[in-house]
Amino acid sequence: MSKPSDYFEKICLRPKFTRNLLKRLYQKRTINLFGAAGTGKKRLVADLKGNPLSNLKIVTIRFEGYSKDYEGFFQNLCQAADIEPHEKIKGINHIFEKLAAKHERVIFILDDFERFLKPIQDPGYLDFHNQLNALRGIQKLSILLVTQEPIGKRMVEIAGKRYESIIASEEVRLPPLSQDVIEKEIERISLNKNIQFMERAKIAIYIDQKPCPYERLKYYMSYLNDDQGLCGEDLNSMLEKLDGQF
Repeated sequence: MSKPSDYFEKICLRPKFTRNLLKRLYQKRTINLFGAAGTGKKRLVADLKGNPLSNLKIVTIRFEGYSKDYEGFFQNLCQAADIEPHEKIKGINHIFEKLAAKHERVIFILDDFERFLKPIQDPGYLDFHNQLNALRGIQKLSILLVTQEPIGKRMVEIAGKRYESIIASEEVRLPPLSQDVIEKEIERISLNKNIQFMERAKIAIYIDQKPCPYERLKYYMSYLNDDQGLCGEDLNSMLEKLDGQF
């Protein structure tokens, strides 16, 4: 699997983990990536999707807002998979069979997948449940299920009826953000030249001790990227103020 050597280090929040996860998705059929809220799961998905590897197709869709609307979910999936409106698609299997015929590897990322594990009213999702299990028969396809907690063995409730557990998958925990990673991200996204090395270190240490570190970092940087963000203000006082507003 070839790649431009600098993409992961220059762009990705967790360079080594992102690179290794992508390699595993070339080898494993199904992976359940799990991590607490605010730790950067969506950023990881974006980093995976933005990779420059040739002949790799990544299809990403979120469950948020679709628990009562399978038709909307399916149409959104077709759009994410670059299926033209005039193409006649028989189901999810058909989508990924078409993609597998065009690409060396296809990765299907289902974000917020825990929403599918809660009771769903739309009976159309029973077809999705059955086809999702059947997708494992497509040799070039890997599936990444993104959740806050590991899926384990769970029953699925659709339109008031319970069904067998969703597809078995390897569980991979999202690693915590280290202070070094936080510092590098601050340096990467900082537009404020007033933020010095020692201040980046203090911010990283402060964030590392708090929950939702990635979402907190983005919020802090939206303030710090203002040229006036640090002018005339004590850093510790500013962090406490931002913490109270977060």
